[in-house]
Amino acid sequence: MNKLRTVRGVHDLLPEALNKHNLVINTGLNISNKYCYNQINTPIFEFAEVFTKPLGKTSDIVTKENYTFEDKSGDLLMLRPEGTSGIVRAFLNAGLTQDIPQRFSYFGPMFRYERPQKGRLRQFNQFGVELIGLSDSMADIEVISIAYEFLKQLKLEDKIHLHINSLGDLDSRLNYRKVLVDFLNDYKNDLSDDSLKRLKKDQLDLYQLHNKITIKETSLTLSYDQIIKKHSVCDAMEKLKVDGRVKNIGITALGDSKSLKEVVSTGCFDTAQIYYNLLNPSASFSEKSLWNDHDFSGLISECQKNDMGIIGIRIFAAGLLATDVRHGREIPVTEVIDIKEEERRVRKIYDIFGSEYGSKAQFAIRYGLANENINCIALGLASLQHLESALEAVEMEALPEDILKEILILQKSNFS
Repeated sequence: MNKLRTVRGVHDLLPEALNKHNLVINTGLNISNKYCYNQINTPIFEFAEVFTKPLGKTSDIVTKENYTFEDKSGDLLMLRPEGTSGIVRAFLNAGLTQDIPQRFSYFGPMFRYERPQKGRLRQFNQFGVELIGLSDSMADIEVISIAYEFLKQLKLEDKIHLHINSLGDLDSRLNYRKVLVDFLNDYKNDLSDDSLKRLKKDQLDLYQLHNKITIKETSLTLSYDQIIKKHSVCDAMEKLKVDGRVKNIGITALGDSKSLKEVVSTGCFDTAQIYYNLLNPSASFSEKSLWNDHDFSGLISECQKNDMGIIGIRIFAAGLLATDVRHGREIPVTEVIDIKEEERRVRKIYDIFGSEYGSKAQFAIRYGLANENINCIALGLASLQHLESALEAVEMEALPEDILKEILILQKSNFS
């Protein structure tokens, strides 16, 4: 019989941890009581509409995967992902709209069906306060004061910084959005399908870091420490998710292989753009072995361990694999072999396999499609004809297994 264990993303609170947990909760309750906040307790599950209606379908709370289910009556219910919506619902149900302001404190478990990682669980405990019925700056000052006193009591005041920002009032935000949408509408014919969809919603599906990641930072690259340290790149991108502005954040996995895998292993990111093509498939290798070009070995498997979406990029190697025409921009993004050696390897590939499996571009695409660990491939296309050719390659499907074996032998010999 398999050993019984907790569900992924939830933790037990054993006595020592529970004592610390209770200390935090009691500290919050004592301070909020001094500010005349009354404790409230709302159900752990509500009608899903309680959360989806006020927050909007593109908010961070709603677009993330939550615990929703139908009960035996066919009603759609949701385990609460946050505390505010349920408290406002209770405030309205109790008919307190004529007796404002109202001050509430609360604590309890919240639930979000996300990919678990450090500091983020599927069941987590939250303490908070809600001040309902006041809209001036004094209400903000009051809540900030409670938060400061709370952290001070926990002896954390020397580890915090207060940053006050303004997104403007509702009118200014709506005016800005209208001007932006009107401007983009004039260029509809130049926008991608995804961009057209974004005109109708307020959340990006993916926000990607494009800097190379290296051992030491330069003016053009970022190091592991720069990305992961507190209040740096990862925190800034994560805040975009928390604020509901983006659904996923990702990296472009170019640079030093060791640093790349260190960043991936943190679990901070949802996707990775990975360099993968006929000339350099090393991201799929388990180890470098005799490979003599830029080494990305183990990168795909590390992404899979951290449940990241994998986007294949540079499938044409800046055009070298797609056509004989050269435009002068064929610059290797890797840093081991030069352009002459890349050209030699391209010739070697097509001298062996010819045009039996489609055009050069189609052959390159079909090679990428053969790797089932890659979730999608990003293509750079210059014309509608190129798009039609790419779609034909997709219809042809992945290269045959025997051809893939021949290619792998060629690659492992460094195209000798």
